[in-house]
Amino acid sequence: MQGFYNNTKPFFIIQSIFLLFIVALTLYANGFTTIPWITLTLFASVLIISWVSMLGGLLLGLGISLSAMFLLGSVLIWNVFFSSVTILSVKEIVIWMIAIGASALISGLLHRWSVTIVNEHKEMVSKFDELVTIDEATGFDNKKRFHLELEEEFKRSIRTNTPFTLLLIQFKYFKEYEKLYGPEEKKHLIKSLSDVLWKQTRISDRKFRVEDDMFATILFNTGEENVQFVLDKIEELLKYHKLANGKKEVTLTLSFGAASFKREMNDYSELIENAKQELEAYMQ
Repeated sequence: MQGFYNNTKPFFIIQSIFLLFIVALTLYANGFTTIPWITLTLFASVLIISWVSMLGGLLLGLGISLSAMFLLGSVLIWNVFFSSVTILSVKEIVIWMIAIGASALISGLLHRWSVTIVNEHKEMVSKFDELVTIDEATGFDNKKRFHLELEEEFKRSIRTNTPFTLLLIQFKYFKEYEKLYGPEEKKHLIKSLSDVLWKQTRISDRKFRVEDDMFATILFNTGEENVQFVLDKIEELLKYHKLANGKKEVTLTLSFGAASFKREMNDYSELIENAKQELEAYMQ
């Protein structure tokens, strides 16, 4: 449903369908009797102007409506001087002139209203995304929160000299796994990983999903001498994964990267860079 409000196209489609419905209803009420060619032409012109205004906006609609009025006036002047047949009465001319202008004005305002709604929705979604910091699939914090938390912990460790370690975990061939087993098995895999991390790390340790296939944990009060034990335990539990249907067990390829806080580091980004280097060099 969110995608419906992210662009103006659905609004214009609905407006066009509504307009055609009004036309069909009018013709039905008229009994589908024979309509004079001039009336039919003007009626079609009004519809076209309305449709163009819905798609292109008020200024474009008004420009075309003025052109239509000029063309209609030219036809009427030609008819006065070169034809003895009156195609429209004065009353009909006034009505059609008003209809042409009103169709452009009303449809153009509808276009502006639709664009305003879509833009307001996009702004609200953007603000909402900034406030939401939880990954729905795992319950972990997201990438934005990861950088905030890591920077805060880095500054705290500089003040207090308290050790902590950043642990990165990445599934190799994650997209291939989804293509092979499907989106439901992908969700099951993510759920299995999150369960392992919740159980094998402390409640105080912060957990994050920083990419679709990459996860991070900040291990508080943990130096590099204690990281390997945590890493080995997590790797042991994640290496073999049973599919959701319970009929098959697969071997997963994972990479791990760990980087512990050191006072000589300039900022928290060095921690991330060091952990990623280990991640790339990791051999399972």
